[in-house]
Parts: sequence; C-alpha cells; structure tokens
Amino acid sequence: MAALTFSDLSPDDLKGLGRLAALPFQKLFEPSREQIKSHWLGIVPEFVTNENTIGIAARSGQLTCGYAICAPLEWESALLGKKMYAVKHIGLDADLIELSR
Repeated sequence: MAALTFSDLSPDDLKGLGRLAALPFQKLFEPSREQIKSHWLGIVPEFVTNENTIGIAARSGQLTCGYAICAPLEWESALLGKKMYAVKHIGLDADLIELSR
C-alpha cells in the first residue's frame, strides 16, 4: 500500500490538480474538459485563500495526488457548539498513487 501524507493545500498546489477538476453532475452534459478545468480553476482558489476554509493536499512521495476543501457550517456549528465543516471539493488521482510506488 502506498503511503499518503497530508499537508495544507496552497494555491500553488492547484496548478497541478487541474486534471481532477469536476463540476456538479447537472453541469456535465455540455462543457468540454477544458471548460470544466477553466471553471474549476476559477472557483477553487477562492476556497483555498479563504481563511475560514480548510484545504488539505494528499501527497504520495513528491506527487500531489489529491485534495479536499472543507468550508465551515455556521448554523450547525452554532447549534452543536463546536466547529462543523462540509466537504465542498474533493479529488484523488489513484493512478498517481500507483506511479509513486
């Protein structure tokens, strides 16, 4: 099994993760892969640079092979009395994990 390490996700990490770009299902009927990547690169950096979100980069060796971005749930946090987050974006390239073995 390949070992994964996790670290803070930085805007520089996003440049190599465009291959994992995705849109909500209903938007996948028309756009080209390049349009999806362009849209993804337009919205995801906003989450990464927001101080209230949590960005996690998954690395296998020197390769960044995945990411997760979590945003706070204000209402649920207030209700439960502790910080709650929702996963807004997530992606993993399993092929890169295999390549790093």
